[in-house]
Amino acid sequence: MKDITEHLKQAKLKAVKKAGSKFDINNEEECLEAVSKNGDSIKYIKNPSEAVKLAAVRGKGDSIEFIYNPSDEVIIEAVKQDKDAVAHIDIDQLSEETKDILVLLL
Repeated sequence: MKDITEHLKQAKLKAVKKAGSKFDINNEEECLEAVSKNGDSIKYIKNPSEAVKLAAVRGKGDSIEFIYNPSDEVIIEAVKQDKDAVAHIDIDQLSEETKDILVLLL
């Protein structure tokens, strides 16, 4: 039974990595694996952890588009990876410190 469960988990993970498919992925390991292969996979993850959010934007900065209320760290990492990610950021909600950092990055 354990081998079947593991096989199914691997098949599910493979499908998510392949196309960012609409599968619910909910354990931290699967989430990290999925977003490291395809940052946009984060849109299929309910309540991603900070680590998952960071992994997503480090791989694809504009995946911040799919992150609700990103932290300053996630925002900075997204813009470091892809300057155009700034298009998906609510500038009015940023701290002055984060704004200053983004100006330097851009």
